[in-house]
Amino acid sequence: MTSMTEHERTTDPASAETKPAGSLGGALRARVMKDVEIALGLADMAPIGPSTRDVITRLRAHIEASLDDADRFVLTVARTTRRRYIVAETIRHARDLIAAPVDQGDPAARLRLHAKAADHLSQYAQAYRIRRDGL
Repeated sequence: MTSMTEHERTTDPASAETKPAGSLGGALRARVMKDVEIALGLADMAPIGPSTRDVITRLRAHIEASLDDADRFVLTVARTTRRRYIVAETIRHARDLIAAPVDQGDPAARLRLHAKAADHLSQYAQAYRIRRDGL
């Protein structure tokens, strides 16, 4: 089984709750994964209107909430490795994404981009908290 720090990805909110990061970390990850699931489902159904904006707004909040711990996580990855480059670029892309207007571009693409950014950053943040707390 791949650990969270090795980029295990899942869209199953139930499995997100069982990840070892303490009750708060698991609950936060589960909340992110639920919104990711909603966003990806909505993206497949020609999204328009306030529901799309609401989901994107929640995903942006998840991204912002994960940024500090994700930034700390990247510092724990070995320097000069491809993995560190990928993590750093993913964080940079997420920052660029939340700096752009909420309504800019294709709604389905925006949902998918925000969903993936929230997923990755919450994984990085959770991995940092696991290391920090020694779990």
